[in-house]
Amino acid sequence: MSQLLITDANLGIDIELIAKRPYSFYYWKTKVLTSLIAGLLLGIINLLLLLAIGLPLDLFLRCLLMLPLACIYGCVLGFTGWGISWQMKNPYYFSNWLISIITIVSGVLVLISDYPEWLKVISYIFPFYELVNFIRLRSSTLELSFVIALGWLIIGIVCYVVQIKAVLDKKIHQY
Repeated sequence: MSQLLITDANLGIDIELIAKRPYSFYYWKTKVLTSLIAGLLLGIINLLLLLAIGLPLDLFLRCLLMLPLACIYGCVLGFTGWGISWQMKNPYYFSNWLISIITIVSGVLVLISDYPEWLKVISYIFPFYELVNFIRLRSSTLELSFVIALGWLIIGIVCYVVQIKAVLDKKIHQY
């Protein structure tokens, strides 16, 4: 998601968009659908490859079940990462930060229950923790992950709306 938005910024499409229709349903729908389709295809391909080399069928099915939700959360965090970094010299700054930390705090490498308390607290502010719990332990509070993702989306929308005027005034990016 963030790559699509940064490419649009490099091409000046973002300035055109916010000058005419900053809340264009069509524009945002195409970005989200493109990101979701790419994420779903990549996820399915990887899961099929893992199944071919011995992934248990029940684990495959749980991963497949959570894949759409993981892609939606990825879109939300990609948008938010871009929204925060939109006018920074490095437009990938927050997206790269989020990608790096999510692997650690989601519980993919180590169960969150084995983490020190300070790292547990950090893991609870990201929506992927509950998805990984569902896949690993067959139980989770998916509603909580939805609320957390909604919080990230609100942060991204606020960053986008707040920066519209500054972007229109400058009409050029720092990068």
